[in-house]
Amino acid sequence: MKNALFLFLFFATMLSFTQCAEKSAESVLEDETKRKEVIASIVSHEQYRAELMDEMMSNDSCKHMMHERMKGDPAMMQMMKKDSTMMHKMMSEDKNMQLKMMQHMVDMAEKDSVLFNAMTMRINSKPEMMNRMMKMPSSKIK
Repeated sequence: MKNALFLFLFFATMLSFTQCAEKSAESVLEDETKRKEVIASIVSHEQYRAELMDEMMSNDSCKHMMHERMKGDPAMMQMMKKDSTMMHKMMSEDKNMQLKMMQHMVDMAEKDSVLFNAMTMRINSKPEMMNRMMKMPSSKIK
């Protein structure tokens, strides 16, 4: 009788572990309460948060979304100014992101004379860059 009880408990335990293991991440995330718990856990844990940011930075769609939100949100711009690590990572790893950011800066400078003057001074302080720009045909300069 003890063996039968032990086997029953053993199989019941194994069955419950199997049922828990079969849940996919997607099925857990479908439950709004569990999804919010997972998100809160990730956000409040430094290492998990860093892993999430690394994963987002390696995804083109996420980078584009972050870039669009940053442009329209002054608070996001302030955050990026305070901790430029993420911005540098975005810029160094993705040429398309670099071009978008440069275009955004040029558009802003076109509307703001102070920014335009600062940008001009920085370009002028790099003689090699200035020489290369001056040698370009005007049709290539946008």
